[in-house]
Amino acid sequence: MRQITLFWMFCLLFLGGAMSGCDGRGEVYDYDRVGILEEVAQSEILPGLAYLRFATDSLRSSVNQFTQQPTVQTLGMARAQWIKANLRWKACEIFEIGLVRDRRMQSRISKWPTDGGLIETEIVGATLMDQAYFEALGATSRGLPAMEYLLFGGDTSAVLQRFTTDSAAARRQDYLLGLAENLHLKAGELQQLWIASGENYAYNFAHSTATGLEDPVGQLVNAMISMMEEVAKTKIGKPLGKFDLGILHPDAVESTYANVSKELIRANIVALQAAFLGTAHTGLDMALDDLHANYGLIALSATITQQFTTTLAAIDQVTLPLQDALVTQHDQVEAAYQAMKDLIVLFKADLCSAMSITVTVTDADGD
Repeated sequence: MRQITLFWMFCLLFLGGAMSGCDGRGEVYDYDRVGILEEVAQSEILPGLAYLRFATDSLRSSVNQFTQQPTVQTLGMARAQWIKANLRWKACEIFEIGLVRDRRMQSRISKWPTDGGLIETEIVGATLMDQAYFEALGATSRGLPAMEYLLFGGDTSAVLQRFTTDSAAARRQDYLLGLAENLHLKAGELQQLWIASGENYAYNFAHSTATGLEDPVGQLVNAMISMMEEVAKTKIGKPLGKFDLGILHPDAVESTYANVSKELIRANIVALQAAFLGTAHTGLDMALDDLHANYGLIALSATITQQFTTTLAAIDQVTLPLQDALVTQHDQVEAAYQAMKDLIVLFKADLCSAMSITVTVTDADGD
């Protein structure tokens, strides 16, 4: 009788252990960490950096043409190239990992909001605008946001006047040219950090054997969460008044002058989605499936994939510039905000639990 009792106790313990893994959190499976990291590097990071370098080169060329011959047409071309370069940047912005984070590469390319007053002070100054000058500039007076201020900070006639007949027009031209040149230089430095002919960080990162907080998969996931938090809190939540008793702040959107905030947000989300899915179920979604991670009765990978679709659909329902949509499409902006928050929960609570990743992003990050 005692033997039978012990037998059934063993069975119950075995079944209990198996059932504890039904939500994907009690089981321990391995997954191809190197393969996933290599996929992200080869399919997203390296191509994205190449596109960014090309886009900043095109922007530099269009700015050069504009300053040599300031017209409505050349200004329009420079503005269009700025938008293209910024959208390309959004595909790279999410990978603030390891050496990129340590060297503060992101702030050298796009630190917002920019400081228009400081930029104007520099323009009316007398300091020689050489390469060293632009290297020494503060983050809020250089990069893509500073160029947006100069190219879009007023209607077409006002901007043209500042670059032609204004008393500081020549230095304004030099400042814009220097920013474009420095931006292209920084895009090149960022690319060199990752590529094999440079510092080869793509390989070193993917093949890192670090554990704990230095685990490369954990760093990738936390970088993605950090960007999600920035999109939800800073890029949508602050303008929507989520941290100020519902008082709207249209001037707090990312793209104050060019009015492409929604498009930049969407580009961030598309890049996050691509990093999660890989090219063909070769990203973090594959890791979740290898871990048998579920969300209720549904695979967690499928749940997160659907939430990305839901979030992008919510963003697409905002059909006006975000500044205007805050008022006239408030419900749509609110829906986009909530969709992003739901996506964050899935990553921080469910994905990180299933993959045994420590969340290092705090609630204050992204504010």
